[in-house]
Amino acid sequence: MNDWDLWFESLEFFVVSRGKEKQAFTPACNVYETPSHLVIQVELPGVLKQDIRLVIQDNVLIISGERRELESDPERRYHTLEFGYGPFERRIPLPGHLDFRRVETHLEHGILTLRIAKRQRVVQEIKVQDHDE
Repeated sequence: MNDWDLWFESLEFFVVSRGKEKQAFTPACNVYETPSHLVIQVELPGVLKQDIRLVIQDNVLIISGERRELESDPERRYHTLEFGYGPFERRIPLPGHLDFRRVETHLEHGILTLRIAKRQRVVQEIKVQDHDE
């Protein structure tokens, strides 16, 4: 079993953060890896690019923002209202061997895609020194 397998198994899948406010909706996520990247897809239909905030802090990707109601009409009397509007936050723990300086993002058709480059592992041999050195 490699490090990636252990990391994926260690996730109890993602942490959904609600904070003090009720969360309007929880975006669904897909996470997969390629030989060179970790790829995260987040389902954000109806969320505008300027309403999305991405932060990586302590090896945790924090995706937050707000899905705003596009039309508001006080005359409407809903019989079914299943769309969630308002703030959201999703936290995804990340493995330590990613290069956070090389992140690509793309929002298309309501799907936010993040591609985070993997760092090449460096093996460094350390010489044991004599006490006199």
